[in-house]
Amino acid sequence: MINATENIQQTVENTRYVFASTDTTAIFSFLVAAVVGVFLAWWFGKKSFDLTTQSFDATIKQIEASINAARENTEKTFQMNRDLIQSQKEIQHKELNFKYMIDWIINFDNLSSEYLGQVFSYVKLINVYIMRDELALSDIDKAWDNHCNTLDEIDIKLQKVSILKFKLLLLLSKKSELEIKINDDLNFLDDWIRSEYVTNCFANKINIDLQGLEYLQFINRVNQCKENISELRLRITSEQLDSI
Repeated sequence: MINATENIQQTVENTRYVFASTDTTAIFSFLVAAVVGVFLAWWFGKKSFDLTTQSFDATIKQIEASINAARENTEKTFQMNRDLIQSQKEIQHKELNFKYMIDWIINFDNLSSEYLGQVFSYVKLINVYIMRDELALSDIDKAWDNHCNTLDEIDIKLQKVSILKFKLLLLLSKKSELEIKINDDLNFLDDWIRSEYVTNCFANKINIDLQGLEYLQFINRVNQCKENISELRLRITSEQLDSI
């Protein structure tokens, strides 16, 4: 009996030992599993974070690249537009300058032609007056009318000559040697038609000698003035064409 009891008690103790050992093993296994789970969770979390960080960095770089590309494109576009505007301004400036010089040449040609025409017309008027006076010797009234009317015509003619000369001088900058020559020509012609020689012819009713030395000097200066005007026109035209 004693042996049987001891066997039973021993079996109970053994059972308790076995249960205690099993619980310890289970707890240890749980702890190991928990640690492994935590580690795996940390590892996967870290891996996920790294991947997210890399993806974020890649996105940031793409955004920065896009911004830089957009900035470069904007700067290039801005520069192209600025160059285009500058080019258009230069073209417009050349066109306006060319148009101005063409208008200047046309205006100068018209004024110079009209001026020389009025100068010749003045000389002719003096001789016409003298011829009319000779024809009206037997008629005092006609002679008087001729005198009065011719004086009015002469005053009008001189006013036209003065106005045309003034306009021509305004067109001349007097910077070039050629322009200075033209200016001198205009002054010479203006002085000539107002000279004592012409005044005496009118006052004394003597025809201006179209073959005389005085008139020959006048004609030579007129021709010189024409040549200088033509040369100036050609020079300005050539300069404008070279600037295009």
